[in-house]
Amino acid sequence: MNQLQEWTGKCQRCFIESEVFTMSIVDVALICFRCRDAEVAKREEKRMKHNVLILVLMIGVVDSVASGVARVELSSSNEDTIDAYIPVKLFPCIVEEGDIFSIDIADGVTEIRCGDPDI
Repeated sequence: MNQLQEWTGKCQRCFIESEVFTMSIVDVALICFRCRDAEVAKREEKRMKHNVLILVLMIGVVDSVASGVARVELSSSNEDTIDAYIPVKLFPCIVEEGDIFSIDIADGVTEIRCGDPDI
């Protein structure tokens, strides 16, 4: 529906009679709250699918530890490698040279996990 139409007492989506209405979030239809809830749920489901796809996994190896900082080598899933420095306080375990860890970034949350990652 592209043009705003007057409320006639029936939902412009499901055509069920209703005393209350709201405007659709996807077009200008005047709809009942049941149809609005369905639109919101569909939008949320779509948003969640996008969030699930946003996942970064990096595998790291500790090169050295000195003065509370770990010098690490990080490899991403596309095999790019970078050197980085991470404070040892950020690790959920005690790290030593040669230890393997992973960094997961999903839905805006970054998590460091010690040991071989569950892939």
